[in-house]
Parts: sequence; structure tokens; C-alpha cells
Amino acid sequence: METCTIGIPCHFLTHLKPIFPPEEPESPVGAPTHKRRPHTMFSAILAWLKSKKTFLKVQSGTGDNLLKEDIREGYVDYCLWSTFRPDCIDIDGELDMICLDSGMFLFKDYPDAMTALRACYTQAFDDAYDESDVTVLLEE
Repeated sequence: METCTIGIPCHFLTHLKPIFPPEEPESPVGAPTHKRRPHTMFSAILAWLKSKKTFLKVQSGTGDNLLKEDIREGYVDYCLWSTFRPDCIDIDGELDMICLDSGMFLFKDYPDAMTALRACYTQAFDDAYDESDVTVLLEE
């Protein structure tokens, strides 16, 4: 009897079906129109917006929030964004932050960090991106 490299008879392996990627048509990952997400170039960006005295945090999506409808319309990626304003900067080291707004921006391609930041800035403030107003504090 012929065995494979791990010592299991080969005829047992011919009946196994691969479980990845999921084959269920209702699964976003298994949907025929879904493109596999490439390695993400960034996971999060934190920027300070001088004129608005506000922080903008942009975080790469994991793919879990894409709806079937989004995928059918050609969206493959998204970013989550939040805006924060310091309530006060206390001398004992506390920095209380008030969350002002948050949202999700959908993409039909896989954006780099600056593309995501520009799109989320425009959506968050309903204003054109102003590079002179933005200071990127952290990019992961």
C-alpha cells in the first residue's frame, strides 16, 4: 500500500476537499467577485489637524465589514476613521479625549497610507485635503 510523506495511506487523502478558501457562496471571502487582500502596507495612521485642533485616526479594515452588496459593487477594502479632540491636557499626564465622529470609507482598490488618509480626511470634514494642515504623528 502506497503511503504519503506523513505515513497516511494515499487513498484516504484523495477524498479530502480543501477547506480554504471557504466555498460557501454567501461568504464574502468565498464569493467569486472577492479579491484576496494583499499584505497591508499600514495598519493605522494618527494625524494632527492644526486648523481643526483635532486628531484623525485612520485604521485599515480587516475585511469583516464588507457586505455582499459592497463586494458586488466592486469594493475590496475599507478604512475606519475617528476624530478626537483633547478635552484638556493636565499637568499630571492625563490626556482625556472626546470622540467627535467616526466612519468607514470603502475602496475599489487597495489604498496606501496617504490615499487612505486623504479619503478619510475628505469624508470626515467634507473638505478638500490640505497637506499643510496635516501632521502625521504615527504610521504603523
